[in-house]
Amino acid sequence: MITLRRLKDCLILCLAIAPLTAMAQNAWVGMPVMENAIRNSQLLGLTPENVSHCIRPIHLNHAFEWEAGLYEMTYALPESEYEPMGYAEWVDGRVAIALLPGHLTAQYNQHHPYGWSDGPMVPNKGVQLFGSGGLYARVGPLEIQLMPEYVYGSNDSFEPPPARASNIDNPERMGTLPFNYLGKGQSYAKLNFKQVGIGISNENLWWGPGQKSAILMSNNAPGFTHGTLHTTKPLETKVGSFEMQMVGGMLQSSGLYPYPTAYDDSWPPRLAPIKVDTSWVETEWKYLNGLVVNYQPKWLPGLHVGFVRSVMYGSDDLDSWKDYVQAFLPVLKVTSGEDGGERNQLMSGYFRYVLPESHAEVYAEYAREDAAWDLEDLLTEPEHTRAYMMGFRKLQPLGKEDHEYLEVMAEFTQIQQGFSLISRAKDYSFYTHSLIGGYTHQGQVLGAGIGPGGNLQTAGLTYRNQLQALGFHLERYVHNNDLFYTGLPYLWLGGDQYHLDATKHWVDVSGTISYSDSYGPWLFEAKLQGVQTYNFNWRYATDGDPGVFRYPGMNMFHFNASVRSLYRF
Repeated sequence: MITLRRLKDCLILCLAIAPLTAMAQNAWVGMPVMENAIRNSQLLGLTPENVSHCIRPIHLNHAFEWEAGLYEMTYALPESEYEPMGYAEWVDGRVAIALLPGHLTAQYNQHHPYGWSDGPMVPNKGVQLFGSGGLYARVGPLEIQLMPEYVYGSNDSFEPPPARASNIDNPERMGTLPFNYLGKGQSYAKLNFKQVGIGISNENLWWGPGQKSAILMSNNAPGFTHGTLHTTKPLETKVGSFEMQMVGGMLQSSGLYPYPTAYDDSWPPRLAPIKVDTSWVETEWKYLNGLVVNYQPKWLPGLHVGFVRSVMYGSDDLDSWKDYVQAFLPVLKVTSGEDGGERNQLMSGYFRYVLPESHAEVYAEYAREDAAWDLEDLLTEPEHTRAYMMGFRKLQPLGKEDHEYLEVMAEFTQIQQGFSLISRAKDYSFYTHSLIGGYTHQGQVLGAGIGPGGNLQTAGLTYRNQLQALGFHLERYVHNNDLFYTGLPYLWLGGDQYHLDATKHWVDVSGTISYSDSYGPWLFEAKLQGVQTYNFNWRYATDGDPGVFRYPGMNMFHFNASVRSLYRF
């Protein structure tokens, strides 16, 4: 039941996102302020439980068509109510043209690259700028969005690592020159038929329930060009509702891979910086076929369970139509005949349980990077090539106003591999298996941005009042422990030339203060992060003396900062 107070809160949210629902079908992945506000609206009971928020971007105009919902309420308002928001739209019957919000992000990393799930932005020390904007048009069932993106990074130098993960196009620095990138961004052309859409898109995708990380598909890398078949709102059936998306697209190289990865016996060990070298550059692209299906059982409102499968195929091996729909072929290797060379698949299962009465959600995702050989293999060694993520969030209303609340969250992601790393799959790591370059696009991992062998723990507390927020988060990021255990032999050699110390995990521990708000047509969010780095690049202090327990590491404290803004015309 919608009370007057709920109606008022929903009206406030409608006014905030009116420029989005009026102008475009999608709230793109990574949209400042609004993406979090839309998800929180579900926990507050303002939007329906059957929208999973596990297949994004969300098609606002379709998914939120419900009684007193965002779509109807936005268009039911008198024009004078939302005209001051400042968006520009021209509508003539079934034809609509609109300016998209202008987006600008400025980022600064003081010591070394830090951050992920930021689309075309790259690992960068120093200053990095990201801007986008464009035009949206709708003619009947056809909608077209042109939203290019531009990135500039100063790409300042920092000490290269002693070793790099093998068989993955994931450089820690994008060459040695300032970085410039102009891409298609969140552009697409789609035809929508009732609850289903089809088209060509370059949008970023996010599959799964996570907020900080998604194991198989996130906006950590730039969007890749793909064909898409998807639901635009949940499909209602007698047993519950379903959402799905299937894509087929092209994954490209960074233009820097392959590059040297092996330790070279120097002390202190230090690889050469990665440079563009035409004798090394790998230009072959990979084909990716991905499928995600989400089910919301009729008998358990708020529960979402889903399955994600991504299959990569070498572009030279695309011979028949079956090669383009690999996501529907058998999973177990004994049936599919997969030899590990010409194709590779990643799979995950997840759940998200929304409790609007408690203003809370819990969720988890479990994935495998390499398919089991048969059922026995799956049952006896389920931890082989696995990764997992889990989290929760609770909104605690403050006082009598539901739009003023305290948000408590925690999320944990484990990409580091188990014991099979040193027995069955030595030198293997998640995202690196099989096809050259691994599970990446333009040099960045498609899934969790912490990358192969990484682990991440985040916990935070945020005060929110409508779109205003003040938060504090603690984070612990472990860099590639798989490489630490298998690719850094100097840790174990001993002798006069080497320090013997197996405690030198590279870990960043940080505290972040964040603030977001809206001023007229502007939305913005700012973050200031203080980071204590332990054993940068798994390094010792070269002139250090051994202590009782360890050699001194290359430890330092440094700052990162970012400001993201959105201007709604």
